[in-house]
Amino acid sequence: MRIAFNFTKQRETALEWVNLGFAKIFLNLAKYDSSMPLGTWMGKVLSNVILDELRKERRHADRHIEADVQSLRHVEGSTEVPGAAAELMHIMERGLEDLPPTTRQVFKLYAIEGYPHQEIAERLRIPVGTSHWHFSKARKHLQHVINRTWNLA
Repeated sequence: MRIAFNFTKQRETALEWVNLGFAKIFLNLAKYDSSMPLGTWMGKVLSNVILDELRKERRHADRHIEADVQSLRHVEGSTEVPGAAAELMHIMERGLEDLPPTTRQVFKLYAIEGYPHQEIAERLRIPVGTSHWHFSKARKHLQHVINRTWNLA
């Protein structure tokens, strides 16, 4: 549990990960190398299970971000944006002005124009991971700006 709590403070999630870890340990007990201490091996298996689960959660979150980006493109492409959506677009435009040029450019290329990160990276001569980082930084900044403007945080 201590290992799981290093990655989450939610008891249910930690228990789920520990249960998955023990299931994997029991299923792979034949692969255990007795030259390594059992506790160390079990900790390594559990850590790998937790990292796998975190990757799955991240992929799931990325799918939701993709859906949000698609809806943003839809709003951007419409000629008349009603009420709150128009206000949101205005807030986002102001928020984008606060960002460094590369971060702003990556966000616009990915979220608004629909370029994949690989193409953005080639175009801006940056690593693909850096493109992802700039997009993430811009998204978090815009979330903060929107929450602060609408007193949601």
